[in-house]
Amino acid sequence: MPELRPFFHSAATSRFTGTVYRICPARYSENVVSMRGSLLHGARYFTVPPIGGFVEASIDLQLNHVLDLTDRKLLRQASIAWKQLTQTRFYATQEIGLRAWEGGIEALLVPSAADPAECNLAVFLDNQHPPWRVHLTRVAAQPDRTTLQ
Repeated sequence: MPELRPFFHSAATSRFTGTVYRICPARYSENVVSMRGSLLHGARYFTVPPIGGFVEASIDLQLNHVLDLTDRKLLRQASIAWKQLTQTRFYATQEIGLRAWEGGIEALLVPSAADPAECNLAVFLDNQHPPWRVHLTRVAAQPDRTTLQ
């Protein structure tokens, strides 16, 4: 992995305004925008369904410093391979996230590991720059699907 600090300190960012969706264990339904679960258990995947099922939330965001890592030209500038963003081992993505966070980036737009044609937004809540906005618009319980059929 190349040294990414200089890239994230100088990369051009853009604004993001829109609604995003988050699914998390029901036990976190009172705080669905918290980063606690990712910090405690790692990011990107759950290995087993949580007791109590999931909740789904829609969240309105207005961010000012978002870096689009779905832009292949930008990836080439950073010497990051597309495959590093979608592989099942998270070493590369966690290193990228750490360096982006250190560089003051508010969020990364990244390809989805489940479907690389789709995107995810990795938001660093403690890096928000004014004016920014996070507004929780809806939380809905999802059925507990712990049994396989």
